[in-house]
Amino acid sequence: MEENMCLVGMSCMDNNSVDAYCSGTILEVTKGLVLTHASILYNSLSNESHFFKDLHNSSHVIGSRYFPDAKAIVTFQPKKVNETTKSVSNNGRFHTEILNCSNSQTTPSLAHYPADILGVFRVDEFAKTLQHLMPNSEGWKFWDTSLEDHDIDDAKVNLLLPCFVLLKLQEWCFEKETNTVTRPRGMLQSGTPVYAVGTPFGGLSPQVFLNSVSQGIICNTSGSLILTDARCIPGMEGGALFTHDHHEKRKLIGIIVSSLCWKNNEWIGLAIVCALPAIVHTLKLSLVSPHDRVQSKQDVVPHLAQAMNCVVLVKVGAMWGSGVIIDSSEGILLTCSHVTKEASSRRGDECFVIGHALYGDEARLRPSVMAGVVSKVTRVNNIPVMIQTTCAVHGGASGGALVSSTGKLLGIVICNAKDTQTGASYPHVNMSVPLVTVWPTIQQYLKTKDASVLEHLNIQSNAVTSLWALKTTEPFTEYRSKL
Repeated sequence: MEENMCLVGMSCMDNNSVDAYCSGTILEVTKGLVLTHASILYNSLSNESHFFKDLHNSSHVIGSRYFPDAKAIVTFQPKKVNETTKSVSNNGRFHTEILNCSNSQTTPSLAHYPADILGVFRVDEFAKTLQHLMPNSEGWKFWDTSLEDHDIDDAKVNLLLPCFVLLKLQEWCFEKETNTVTRPRGMLQSGTPVYAVGTPFGGLSPQVFLNSVSQGIICNTSGSLILTDARCIPGMEGGALFTHDHHEKRKLIGIIVSSLCWKNNEWIGLAIVCALPAIVHTLKLSLVSPHDRVQSKQDVVPHLAQAMNCVVLVKVGAMWGSGVIIDSSEGILLTCSHVTKEASSRRGDECFVIGHALYGDEARLRPSVMAGVVSKVTRVNNIPVMIQTTCAVHGGASGGALVSSTGKLLGIVICNAKDTQTGASYPHVNMSVPLVTVWPTIQQYLKTKDASVLEHLNIQSNAVTSLWALKTTEPFTEYRSKL
């Protein structure tokens, strides 16, 4: 993956300092064409610039006439690296290596290429989806709202969000052994494992961070917009999202647009990606044949398909949440009280949360899927009463399904953690009610249709109540929880 990735630095002033950095992706190796995100131009433009008006009204790539003094430098990690270790032991169980710490040892070398700006363009299909799903009126932000410096221009950020910059490398020598990235065939499926590649923190320390890789899944898609829980850090905008086919051949499926999402000042642990076919279509480059284009139809990986079909949106007045169908013939579903086959879970097990997080019925999306692991299973008298996971859980997912890696229902999602003093939420710290705890009562109701048996679902144990209230029952110094 790394040989097709790079770091792009941009200077739009008549000086040698770099004003901004973004990650970059080589779209066409033989021609030296590099794609990066237009947020790299933030410091060079004003809202009043004719650039935005022309960009909005044009269906073509806008040339570099708006940036006559712009200088771009593209940084790569050379494929060949110096040998830095030597083996001293290999007994079958452990392989020991010693770092070569000679005085001649240097930090990893980087290759730098100047580049020309061929143009800037806006992906209209992607822009319309962004406006529909993440409008300003609903409190969406795409920068760190916790920063003390709030001189961020929301309007300019939003204008640049669906835009990209195309560069051409100067003095580029094509290496035949460099692998050409293959493009995706067929539809993108929720739950598909993906890899995000980019350079966290931009130009802070490329020797350390250049072309870092993180793993996650496709959480949801809408048109050309992809949501993923693969970890993305500021500076990775313009980086690539890859997946693998059944032959383990990597496929470039999209370009990272925003590593940070906030809704009503609540951090959303997802990254926004623009699907590659929409970008290529806008560029009018013949890189993708018609049958290679990603279909807009939504689907899900097979092992999660049944669980996905059992998760529904539950709406009460203006509020909504999620629910899980437990008896389709009777139309009975299970959800959380504040929204109105049995499987065990162990710490470290892979798991998924499926629910209608963030979006109500007006978005017309299927449930989103979030991947993680079981952090802990809390028990009272050896009975599991709470499952904690690292899946990203947001508003609307309550009542949704917590399922195993094979799609078996483990529990019902209740909530994530929130700091009551600062209002900060922690999507990756969340709790679910284990299905094994409530299933006997549900089975009895399904068999007898006697609603009175459901009273057993009400918590009767003070110990369980204290745990869910995050109160200690041990003889420690009393700590007043902020969560």
